[in-house]
Amino acid sequence: MTFTTIEFVIENGLAGLTFSRPERLNSFNAQMQQGVREAMETVRRDPGR
Repeated sequence: MTFTTIEFVIENGLAGLTFSRPERLNSFNAQMQQGVREAMETVRRDPGR
């Protein structure tokens, strides 16, 4: 899964999500919202990963 406005990793059973729009001071937009939704769906589908 590739995101352009967030960084998302799962390591050792922990999920990490970082906003990544420094040129816009990390202001939240529709593309970022979709990325967060997709990342959370990944966690929901496989919480023990």
